[in-house]
Amino acid sequence: TVTITVNAVNDAAVVVDALIALAHSLRLHVIAERVESTEQVMFLVQRHCDELQGYYFSQPLTPYEFEQLLKKSMELPDFCPFHYTSG
Repeated sequence: TVTITVNAVNDAAVVVDALIALAHSLRLHVIAERVESTEQVMFLVQRHCDELQGYYFSQPLTPYEFEQLLKKSMELPDFCPFHYTSG
């Protein structure tokens, strides 16, 4: 686990680019945690991060709350970059 606070304009962005590239070259799965903003989502999606989690998608839930969320078929936020099709 590596924790780096990233936005698209700071030096940490270079480190995240390198870490994602290195992990993928080693055929590792990259999961970004603490994703809280649209800017972070776009930054990570553009760099082919495999999975994202954090307050952008949901606050922490109890098992019961998670079950209720699934039962409601709640949709992701209006902006969700994962709803795209490749051409």
